[in-house]
This record gives sequence, C-alpha cells and structure tokens, in this order.
Amino acid sequence: MDATTVGEALRSLTGANPELERELLHPDGTLRRSFAVLLNGVDVRNLERERTPLRAGDSISLIPSLSGG
Repeated sequence: MDATTVGEALRSLTGANPELERELLHPDGTLRRSFAVLLNGVDVRNLERERTPLRAGDSISLIPSLSGG
C-alpha cells in the first residue's frame, strides 16, 4: 500500500467499502471513536491521529470499541 499517513491508509482500505468507511471515519476524514487505530501497538490518538506518518514495515491494527453494561 502506498500511503504516507494513517489517514491515507484508512481511506485506501475503505475506498471499496463505504460501510467500513462510515464506521471508521467522519465525513471530514477524521477518526471516529468506534475503533481504536493502533500503529505498531500505539493508539494513534496518542500520536498525530490520522496525520500520523507511516514508514516501511509499519503495522496498523483496527480494534473495535466495546461498551455495554
């Protein structure tokens, strides 16, 4: 995948799946809270969110948020 940021990678992943895109991203391209997006095990909310740069060999994980009682 040719992406330079987490946001670009997510848009590339969701390009063929609008339902997934609605789950992951707001219309303006910012991340929703419904998933934790981890870059090499670190939550991108603690980095530069969707603007977090990517390097060769990086790994992105999508973890759905769970809630309930």
